Amino acid sequence: MGEEVGPAEDRRAPGVLEGEVLAALWSSDGPVAAGAVRRQAAGGPAHTTVLTRLCD
Repeated sequence: MGEEVGPAEDRRAPGVLEGEVLAALWSSDGPVAAGAVRRQAAGGPAHTTVLTRLCD
């Protein structure tokens, strides 16, 4: 029986997305839209996921 690949294997380690969001914010000279943060994050997270991280 082969190993199943599930969604958990595609997830980032805890804190990785938060770090990418913060890096995008720190590298800017001013306010940054969620879409711009999303484009800088690896793996193309959903827009709502980025919004959640920004609001936490």
